Amino acid sequence: MFEVNQQYTRADIYEILDIPEDKRGGDWQNGYHREGNDYFIFCNIGIAGRTGHDYDNHFVGDTLVWYGKTQSHFGQQTIQNMLSEDYRKLIFYRMNDKSPFTYAGVGVPSPHFETERPARIDWVFNDSDHPQIPSSNRKRTPPDQETKEKIEKAAIEYVWSHYERNGYAITDRQKDNCGYDLLASKEGSDVHLEVKGTASKKKRFFISRNERNNSIHPNWRLALVLDVFGEPKMSLYTKNEMESLFQMDALSWECNER
Repeated sequence: MFEVNQQYTRADIYEILDIPEDKRGGDWQNGYHREGNDYFIFCNIGIAGRTGHDYDNHFVGDTLVWYGKTQSHFGQQTIQNMLSEDYRKLIFYRMNDKSPFTYAGVGVPSPHFETERPARIDWVFNDSDHPQIPSSNRKRTPPDQETKEKIEKAAIEYVWSHYERNGYAITDRQKDNCGYDLLASKEGSDVHLEVKGTASKKKRFFISRNERNNSIHPNWRLALVLDVFGEPKMSLYTKNEMESLFQMDALSWECNER
């Protein structure tokens, strides 16, 4: 019905959906509208809306950080519906008030409950394609803790499933502080898998001192999963491959009294 990264005016959407003339306008013009079991969400990026409201909507990678109307909160039925799997959320955005909207895709909600009013939802997109956002309009801020945990969980599940399909028995070592996350065993052979994940397609990760120290074990492997919410792809690296292929920059230092 709608193609990701293609532009549509509201008039285009009315025609595609065959909306009767007397049903056009209204809350179609006010940020979000429910049509049957679909929610149509229209948001401005970096500009104020025609009502004068200017929300901090922005993309972090392919994730859309989005805010509801001024007094919206997670107790409202509309916001609850947006979080429910019973409704499909079609998201459109624009970066110029006079431009048509670009279709970002069907959003999967990640509610940010710490923000009370307006309600904040971080939308990820499972479409085979992703929103193509100009780099100048991306905020290069790190994901919040909740998003980090979802990325890590998705990466772990992907690697676990991959090795199980290939006949390995998996032991979860994440809480053992042993320098890797999963122990994959098959026919007397073990692989120590340190799993890293990212929602983007760029090879980038963080590694702790303990994890790096344990990478000297001959069975240690870095399992890096890209695009965890889209089409995941895993790459494996030994310690030497990791050290040669990635530049490692210190982001902080531990300081102890001399």
